[in-house]
Amino acid sequence: MDEFLWMAGLKLMEMRLAIEGALNLYGEIAGPLYRKEDAEGSASLDTIENALHGIRERIRELQIQYKQVSHK
Repeated sequence: MDEFLWMAGLKLMEMRLAIEGALNLYGEIAGPLYRKEDAEGSASLDTIENALHGIRERIRELQIQYKQVSHK
């Protein structure tokens, strides 16, 4: 069980780093693509950004639960 918890913690950390990097890249790449005249394209970019933020929040929640379980 200890090995599993250690591996789960490592994978959560890797996932958190990956999603933070994805959000940074998204901001750099997608930011300039927003155009007032392209409402549909902007809405699609917003949907992608919201999904990335949702994933980050789920990872944060998992990390909190992991800390609670692993410190017992």
